[in-house]
Amino acid sequence: MNQESLKGKKVKAGIAVLLFLGIGFAGHADQAVLFPETVVVTSGTFQRGDEVGDLWTGCRPAHDVTLTYNFHVGKYEVTFDEYDRFCEATGRTPAYDQLWGRGRRPVINVNWYDAIAYCNWLSEQAGLKPAYTRNGKLLSRDDSITTDITEVQGYRLLTEAEWEYAASGGHEALPIPPRFLYAGGDEIDEVAWYSGNTGDEWIFKGTYLHNISTKHGASLYEGRSTFPVGLKKPNQLGIHDMSGNVWEWCHDFYAPYTAEDKTNPLGPLTSHVRVMRGGAWIFGSNDCRVAGRIDRTATDKLFRIGFRVARTVIPQATL
Repeated sequence: MNQESLKGKKVKAGIAVLLFLGIGFAGHADQAVLFPETVVVTSGTFQRGDEVGDLWTGCRPAHDVTLTYNFHVGKYEVTFDEYDRFCEATGRTPAYDQLWGRGRRPVINVNWYDAIAYCNWLSEQAGLKPAYTRNGKLLSRDDSITTDITEVQGYRLLTEAEWEYAASGGHEALPIPPRFLYAGGDEIDEVAWYSGNTGDEWIFKGTYLHNISTKHGASLYEGRSTFPVGLKKPNQLGIHDMSGNVWEWCHDFYAPYTAEDKTNPLGPLTSHVRVMRGGAWIFGSNDCRVAGRIDRTATDKLFRIGFRVARTVIPQATL
């Protein structure tokens, strides 16, 4: 074997190792991209919804959900560092950081479509089939539109069921119930950044704030903001910040719960709003509960919303 052939084989082998470790290449070979660190969650059955009975009615009735597949979930919320690499590579305008700083803080001011564009870009860097069409429909491994999450290969958003299962501790917490109220414990200050521990007293700095009674106008207040990911105690799976810090976009359109048992649910096929989970640095403790859920219009870009990535584990025999 000549030296040139040997060198080529070594380069290919090196790239394969980097992809295995979660490192790929964007654009040129010298532009290494670190993929978000993920944790594998294995299949199981859990009770989804408000088992205590003190959250708003959209979180009930509680019902059994079975996930028949394993999936990767981001150990942390996607950070500014990670999202900024995407923006630089694609020429997109970087997300606004509210002048709080970037780096390891969770990216904010990204809408649902921004989040899935980032997921598709990650898939392309990793040599995976993208998970989404431009308008947000799921794509299978053969590039056909699908409603079967087990056929989706690329990086994507968590389904609402995956999110709650992972936040509850997944396979490490089975059997569920009982479970912790928050992702990682019953003492919220140990596991979450929320309105009770994110800064000084509210100090109004502006002259006008729409719907001031909600105290959600953070850009007009001092002393509170997001925090870098991973500073609070993780849950049983080693996942951080599933309670608090920022709300996380999920894949699903929003719909009221029903009492029937469900398997691999994806939510309704259409609606005018998408689900968000986890609460945020500016919200109260109940919003940070693993059973809590709210919704927003998919085009909304707010300083309290971010996301984390997921990916279905596809058995090697089916690839």
